[in-house]
Amino acid sequence: MKKRLISIFLCAIIALGLVGCGFTDGFKAGFERSKQENKK
Repeated sequence: MKKRLISIFLCAIIALGLVGCGFTDGFKAGFERSKQENKK
């Protein structure tokens, strides 16, 4: 039972990390795009 909890915990951390990275990358891309739009 304990091993199962640990594996679920690790999966949750990895999933959160992937989602977090995707979110920050998307935010940076949107920020760069808005800066370029303002220059026009």
